[in-house]
Amino acid sequence: MMKKIVYSNRMKRWLSTVVLSVMAVLPALATSRYYYNATAHVGSTGGGKVYVGTSSTTNPNYQETSTASGSQRSIGEANVTFYYYAKAEENYVFDHWAKDSESGTNASSAASFNVSESVNSESSSNPTKFNYYAIFKELTGWIKVASDNPTKGSVNIDNADNVENDVVTLTAYPDVANGIVLLGWRKGTDTSTNLVSKENPFTLTATSETAGTYYAVFSDPQNSIYCRIQNKKTGRFLSLYGNTKATAHKRTEGDRTVQDGFTFTNSLKLIDAADAQGNPSTVFLRTSTPNGQNVANYANLTAQGVSFTPNLVSNSYPLTFERNADGTYHIYTSITITQSFQSLTTSTFLCDDGSDWAVIKTETADESEWYVYLLNESQTEGAFGANTKAKFTKDGKYYTSMYTDFPYQLLDGVKAYILPIDENSYDEEKNTVIFTEIQSPIPAKTAVILECDDVQSEAVTDSEVKNRLLPLTDKDITGTYSEAENLLKGYVTLNGSTKVNDKEKMYVLSSKNDQLGFYHSNKDNLTPYKAYLDLSALPEEAHEATKRATFTFGAKADEDTPTAINLIQQTADDDDAIYDLQGRRVQHAVKGIYIKNGKKIFVK
Repeated sequence: MMKKIVYSNRMKRWLSTVVLSVMAVLPALATSRYYYNATAHVGSTGGGKVYVGTSSTTNPNYQETSTASGSQRSIGEANVTFYYYAKAEENYVFDHWAKDSESGTNASSAASFNVSESVNSESSSNPTKFNYYAIFKELTGWIKVASDNPTKGSVNIDNADNVENDVVTLTAYPDVANGIVLLGWRKGTDTSTNLVSKENPFTLTATSETAGTYYAVFSDPQNSIYCRIQNKKTGRFLSLYGNTKATAHKRTEGDRTVQDGFTFTNSLKLIDAADAQGNPSTVFLRTSTPNGQNVANYANLTAQGVSFTPNLVSNSYPLTFERNADGTYHIYTSITITQSFQSLTTSTFLCDDGSDWAVIKTETADESEWYVYLLNESQTEGAFGANTKAKFTKDGKYYTSMYTDFPYQLLDGVKAYILPIDENSYDEEKNTVIFTEIQSPIPAKTAVILECDDVQSEAVTDSEVKNRLLPLTDKDITGTYSEAENLLKGYVTLNGSTKVNDKEKMYVLSSKNDQLGFYHSNKDNLTPYKAYLDLSALPEEAHEATKRATFTFGAKADEDTPTAINLIQQTADDDDAIYDLQGRRVQHAVKGIYIKNGKKIFVK
């Protein structure tokens, strides 16, 4: 299982919403009103102010001490989300939130975070109490740290009292809830100077040359951001399988069956980490809604061009991404249940209960804890990339294919190739089919062969994804060749839709007899999100070359085109090799028609 580290190890709280509607009312259960009191304190070191509330805000009312009190009616104990904010004063930096006391458990290293608490007191005079302490550090060292814009993100330093030759680590915590990322670090207040580093964390040694204040520079909020979502318990990734369909989720309670949520059959699928790596259906785009609400509070989820907007029946409810102290998230919605005598609110949580499909239900356990990875150029934990695990190798390189509904940038030295339909695609004299490299970014709906320097050998356990592909929100990106001009094709599957394999004209990238090439597949259907070679538009004489094809690299014959990949017939060393009409090498030919040296032969 992958090492579970959410973006920058300490992410700020992240809220997102998806339209949900309830198609059934839970059975009538005993309800009560529960009372709470949450207080944010400034630690004895001083150096800043705090605020706590029951809703997120972009303008916290910072004070020396802040309290949020109230009550909530619920089935069983109530679950209430509290939003904590801390702001450091000049020459101080926020260090962490401590729970219960100044020396208590580190709840968050980000200045702003939210947490769901269980409220179980039914007494207004003795409410359930929650106390968090903001601990600030005075900056006295050679190297100091500050946020270029505290409303976009906070910063930390591991050694505020550093002296000459000390190794110091600076960490930034951007407000990823609004799609804000760290651009880099600037030394001093002059905004015209170049960034000294884009690393996060950023480590340097205190010397007379490096001494000074380093400012974390953050991007503007983004209305569209990409993410991937992984369950903590199972390690499986959430995937959009098709248009949303919800059915009742039921559980046994004593001698009766209780409906406590929904199962998203044929909609939100859960797939193993090894299969998820390189699967575009696990990449979700969060976009703000037309009513102007930002991506942090109200958003749609889209994967492979299909929006996740469950329509269960009538009422709409927000689906909230709530950060826990350990960096995981609870993803839940509060459902209002109307009974004959009253209305009440209860929380239902998105879970991976081990079945094929995600469920939303009232039970809470480790199956409801998720890792959420925001995708950007510096992110390697849980990133999206070309899955070269157990794939095909040639000359020290690794190959796979890809077809996505979104454009993407090539990272980590990955290269992409297509087979354009033009006069240069086939050299009849050399019997060579030529692939052409295309430059990043790769447009949406472009089937490509990906060449990678590294192999993702253990996709389940590797903590960092190699051969990364960074999805881009600009849907208008175009390339030199259109989808119609590329002999490589692909398709997106929805609700299990398939593409029939025309076995006489379509070839897939595979390895036979340790030779990498395009070969006929015996499968009835082609694999979604992958590229296949459709030879319908090539001259008939070109088909034979591809049946026994291998990759060779370098210039096209007699031309200086170093970006070309040649797909050629077997070399002279294989003159005695015999193949059937499907391009499969035959060890012992029996009666029938075969291919030898590029020509048909008949074995009696």
